[in-house]
Formats: sequence, structure tokens, C-alpha cells
Amino acid sequence: MTRSNRRALTIGQDGARDRGARLAALIVLALLMVFWELVCRRAGSTLPPPSRVYKDNQGTDLRSVLRIMAGSTRAVLAPFRSLRRVALGYSLAAIAGVALGTAGRAIGVGDRGL
Repeated sequence: MTRSNRRALTIGQDGARDRGARLAALIVLALLMVFWELVCRRAGSTLPPPSRVYKDNQGTDLRSVLRIMAGSTRAVLAPFRSLRRVALGYSLAAIAGVALGTAGRAIGVGDRGL
């Protein structure tokens, strides 16, 4: 077997592995959607099932969403406010984690491991 044939065989095997991984990911996604649908169809569920989300948003496209957002400054700024809250929460958690880790290390708690 020549070097180029071995390389072609290897590339073919990687392609089959990629297809298998993609198929597995699609199966997992489909199972999650079915699970979501079944759980959220029960009475008293706070989340809508995916079928209702799809049906409610069928006529919505990106242009209409952008048109609505362009008419409202509040709608345009809402994602930035949300991201600011996420960044603030992450920063506070990082500061608390570093402080607790440093304090635990100082009193010897971190030396024992988990």
C-alpha cells in the first residue's frame, strides 16, 4: 500500500467518524426536543413546548424583528443590559471564588484536597 493510498484511507475513516458524530449529535438533539415537548405539554408547565414556540413564531423573520427593534430604543438596549448583568454576576462570582480559595489556602483547607 502506497503512502497516498494510506492517507486516502485515513481521510475516509475520519469522514465516516465525522458523519457518525454528526448523526449522534442530531439524535441527541431530537431526543432532547421530544423530552422538552413531553415535559412541557403537561398542565402547569412554565415553559411552552417547542411545537407552540414554532407555531407562534412562524410568521416572524429577522427583518420584522429588526424593524420592531429599530423603532424602540429600549428593545435595542435590552440585550446590552442583560449582558451587563451577566458580566457583573460573573465578576462577583470570580472575586468571591478567588477570595474564598485564598482564604481556604491560608488556613490550610486547600492543602487536603477534595
